[in-house]
Amino acid sequence: SNLLAIVENSAVLLIVALAMTLIVASGGIDLSVGVAVDFGAAFAMVALRDYGAPWHVAILAGLGGAGLVGAFNALLIVALGVRPFLATLGTFFIGSSIQRIYTDGGGPIAFRRMEQAFRDLAAGNLWGIPMEVVIAGAVALAYYLLLERTVHGRRIHAIGLQPRAARLAG
Repeated sequence: SNLLAIVENSAVLLIVALAMTLIVASGGIDLSVGVAVDFGAAFAMVALRDYGAPWHVAILAGLGGAGLVGAFNALLIVALGVRPFLATLGTFFIGSSIQRIYTDGGGPIAFRRMEQAFRDLAAGNLWGIPMEVVIAGAVALAYYLLLERTVHGRRIHAIGLQPRAARLAG
């Protein structure tokens, strides 16, 4: 039960770590992953609470909120040529400031009257396995298949390890 509790409490961190590993494998760095997670949570909560959206729309809103952070980073890095370290550090400070304004100084975002289906994603289980672990396992499997079993994954590794050689090789 201890091991299951540790895995359950670390599931979100595993998903974030896998995303960060993908960025590092491609030769980049992202200091704003925490902001992306928080923006995703805030967007999902606003969709549920303020707009009364169903749980699956709230999940899409959460992904959209996190995607906005990534799109802003991409704009800074790719379009404007800002170094990834500086761009994501700036995004971290901007995002943290917006979060503090929205939460009145950093208070927790909580909404107790969620649909049961949405609550089950966080506190439910599938065949006795907590949903966080199931979701993290699915993400880890998809990550493995993408990075280790596809041409795209090999390209990501090649660009991260030797960008000049990868460019010369086409």
